[in-house]
Amino acid sequence: MIVRRGMSELLAITIGIAITIAIGVMLYSFVPNLVNMSAQQQKISVTVMSSNAIDENSCMVSMSIRNLGTKPIEELSLTIVNSDMNITNILIPPDIAKLTPSTNTILIPLGTNPLAPGQEISIVFRVEGMPLISGSKINIVVTAKYIDGSTTSVTTTTMVI
Repeated sequence: MIVRRGMSELLAITIGIAITIAIGVMLYSFVPNLVNMSAQQQKISVTVMSSNAIDENSCMVSMSIRNLGTKPIEELSLTIVNSDMNITNILIPPDIAKLTPSTNTILIPLGTNPLAPGQEISIVFRVEGMPLISGSKINIVVTAKYIDGSTTSVTTTTMVI
């Protein structure tokens, strides 16, 4: 007669718990790094260089946008969120930027020349409103769309000088 002995139930439960804890520790160390890495890839810097009044109803805004992430940007969008102000003219870059007056947005499709990590683009546009005097605030939302379809947004406020 052959006697077969199996593993005890207590030993099986102990091994199962140890495997579960090991998997949990691996996920705990891997998932936060993955989330941080994704967030680091989507960064832009917006610098408003000047916002000078031309007359009491208009001003010129000059700004630069730098890609601080690790992925190229394929499209930029700038929106003035002040309800009493409108973008009326794009001076730089005039050939690729598109103005949508109904949404008060400048769309810059970068297409075949995406903004690579570390690169910067300058944008100059005219804003009109009543009144645009020294001290008036202009709120701008800049949205960047990356080549993989992900997006990031930055909001900045500048004062008219």
